[in-house]
Amino acid sequence: MPWAFSTRDSHDQLIDILLKSPIVFVDLDAVQHETCRHKVLAALLRSIRESWRVDAELDAWFAALEGSVSGSLYWPVFARIKTPADDGEQGQLFPVAFRFPSLIIAHTLVLYWTAAVILRQYLCYLYQRVEELVGDTEALGAAPCTCVLDGQGANPEVATADGPTACLRHFKKHELPPLRHRKDWTKTVARDLCQSVEYFLEDSMRCLGPAAILPSLMAVGWLLEHEPGDWARELTWVNYMMGLVQRKGNEIAGCTESQLDEYRGIAAGWQL
Repeated sequence: MPWAFSTRDSHDQLIDILLKSPIVFVDLDAVQHETCRHKVLAALLRSIRESWRVDAELDAWFAALEGSVSGSLYWPVFARIKTPADDGEQGQLFPVAFRFPSLIIAHTLVLYWTAAVILRQYLCYLYQRVEELVGDTEALGAAPCTCVLDGQGANPEVATADGPTACLRHFKKHELPPLRHRKDWTKTVARDLCQSVEYFLEDSMRCLGPAAILPSLMAVGWLLEHEPGDWARELTWVNYMMGLVQRKGNEIAGCTESQLDEYRGIAAGWQL
């Protein structure tokens, strides 16, 4: 490719990471109808390893971005847009909105947040699937050993070189990296994304701003629909903002409802 060795800015580097990220979904998709628990566990562990790899790349990318920008990447201001989700008793749902040094930084950050929040929610889902699959420890002890053979017989250590073994008998959940803050990261960053929307809807952005924020706004709505807990106010807010995007972006958001229906169908396949 003629541009393969050209200088790539932070936005280009992020796109490079995102273009490689669908690999995390491939292994689990391939065993959706598999009944062999060993094969399912092996696919889950491969997906978990790939997810952690992409997660590490995103963390490194963000650290580099922070070091390359003088000053703050964003800062809070009082939100100006009022929505049906605000009321007299509970107040404004998002009283603070974010401002950014430029549209390209705003779009790059929002793209990063959206990708990271989807990846980390999927990682939590993978851990939940592992927990369900290997929850019966007594049954695991009776499972046949499927470790890699070293010529002398079964050798669990060979299979654990880059993570927990996929052998049901010798699998150890504690060998998985801890999720830590990633368990609650979805909720925090979904709010960050919501607080970024107002910037993209400023009149000075014309149609470009609504077009840039629309995919992230759709992703937030989809995530909140499938996140445990009561998110009625947040979903009311998202739906209202989608309406604003439609009005400000002309036909940009005209097909969002059909797209959301498609995403709901995909997400339904993830339900346990």
